[in-house]
Formats: sequence, structure tokens, C-alpha cells
Amino acid sequence: MLKFGDALLSARNKKNFYQASVAEKIGVSWQTVSAWEKNRAIPTEEEYEKLLQIFPDLPPLPSDDDEEVDPLLSPDLAYRFFLLPEEKRQIIRATVEALIIACEK
Repeated sequence: MLKFGDALLSARNKKNFYQASVAEKIGVSWQTVSAWEKNRAIPTEEEYEKLLQIFPDLPPLPSDDDEEVDPLLSPDLAYRFFLLPEEKRQIIRATVEALIIACEK
């Protein structure tokens, strides 16, 4: 099954839209659109409804039961994470990895 972000990227490319133009129509940043397309975040219901006005053939948003949704990454948290400098993101990734390893013991 095609992931939501992949479907959004395909639909955007078919209409020859830039991420920035989609972002402006939805009321988000182009970085948010990028995170959606990379399956790192999902839009809110309100954002999704606006996306459907532009791309009516988008699949439904993934539910909490779907594998593609990471419960730790709300759209806002994912967006804020990707705004951080790369060096800070690396520190966070290493910390989370160490915590996971410690919890597996």
C-alpha cells in the first residue's frame, strides 16, 4: 500500500506544484509539507481537508492502528525536531537509541 507521504508527493508532482505553493495554500511551511512527503509527520484533520481540496484523490490519513504512524511523532513535534540544527538532532537520536537499548535489557 502506498504511504500517505508518497501519495502526496506523487499528486503534487502531477500538478507541477512546489512544496512552497502547497504550503501557502494550506497555511503551513514548506518544511511541514516536506515532512509529510517523507512520511515523518502527518497533517492534522484540518490540514488534510485543505489538501483534499487541492488533491482530491489522496488516500485517507493513516489511523493510530496503522504501522506508518509513529505515536511519538505528532506533526508539531516532528516539525519542531526538523527545525533543529543537525548536530542537535544527532544528539537526540543517539540519546533515544541509548534509551531504547537500556529499556530492552
